Amino acid sequence: MAETDKTKNENSNPNAETKSEQKPVQDTAPPVEAGQTVPSPQTQPLPTVPAPPAPAEGTPAAAPAAVEPEKPKSRAWLWLLGGCLVLLIIFLAGLGILGWLGIKQVKSVIQKYEPTIQDTQKNIDRMNQEASQWEKKSQEVRDSMPNPEDLKDMTPKQY
Repeated sequence: MAETDKTKNENSNPNAETKSEQKPVQDTAPPVEAGQTVPSPQTQPLPTVPAPPAPAEGTPAAAPAAVEPEKPKSRAWLWLLGGCLVLLIIFLAGLGILGWLGIKQVKSVIQKYEPTIQDTQKNIDRMNQEASQWEKKSQEVRDSMPNPEDLKDMTPKQY
């Protein structure tokens, strides 16, 4: 059975060399003496890779180069989405903290100036009362003045 597998391998790929046919590469360059130039190395053919063993009888032969192993699915979009979500949460938390601090500051300013606001309201009420009193006085003065139409007949005498 081993001989038939060997002959099948040789028959299936006639260009493939077996391990016994591969020859080791030896350096056959002559030694270099002082003052001589080193000759360029000769190009040696690269050793060929032996063909893979033939599949067992009864199994279909598949081309190994055509089938690629499945790559694991990339989850980069999940990382990107997660990073954006974290940034959004940090932004909203910062916005909430700034709003809370702002409200706290406004309340402290209102408490600081609340007595002043009440005093100002009292002053405005007092000024409105004074203004109404002044309006009454000015009305009395206007009423006490003579009517300008009555004064038309009185002209100064000429000399």
